[in-house]
Amino acid sequence: MNQNTSQPLRVLAVEDDPATLRLIVKLVSSAGYRVSEAENGRQALAQIQQDPPDMIVCDWVMPELDGVELCRRIRRHPVAQYIYFILLTGKSSSNDVVEGLASGADDFVTKPINRAVLLARLEAGFRMLRMERQLRTASQRDPLTGVLNRRVFHENFVQAWARTTRYRSPLSCVMVDLDFFQESQRHTRSRHGRRDTKGDRFSLAGQMPVERHPLSLWRRGILCAVD
Repeated sequence: MNQNTSQPLRVLAVEDDPATLRLIVKLVSSAGYRVSEAENGRQALAQIQQDPPDMIVCDWVMPELDGVELCRRIRRHPVAQYIYFILLTGKSSSNDVVEGLASGADDFVTKPINRAVLLARLEAGFRMLRMERQLRTASQRDPLTGVLNRRVFHENFVQAWARTTRYRSPLSCVMVDLDFFQESQRHTRSRHGRRDTKGDRFSLAGQMPVERHPLSLWRRGILCAVD
């Protein structure tokens, strides 16, 4: 795993054979990943719903809920972030490969497990997840302020309104129009000699950076904060 990441990626190992499960956990954790375990597909699904991992290494053939069906259910009901799914299998026919990919699997590792191959597949998954998250962040952020953009505001506000209507809970929304805001930003960049400084982005909390503020904050032409 890339050692430049601040937090180790979380990998869920799913395998009904105890010896193979121990081997997977040992190999994956030795590379710096944080590993959790599940003995079957149903147990894995319950864990994913509670605390989604970054990646899953899952056996194909298991009782009750096999790896392919587990992957299908995850893709049908996506969680907040994309989960990279690796199937472990002794299957090698073209029909099996097609079935696995059609279920939503991202990659395969054949049994018996080769340490170098497994870790290389995980590293490839890490690169894909990093790219996907960078693109998602860029599509959600306003480039001028670094706060969430207009599209995310509309998506989140609809959810917040539905939640407050259902549970009859309070909802506050503040809309702020700042005069000469862009001129202020240009002055900040000129003062620091670079285009942007994370700690200098606009915040409703004075000197507190936007990323640390407890409210949800968006830019919608004007700035909106919802609590």
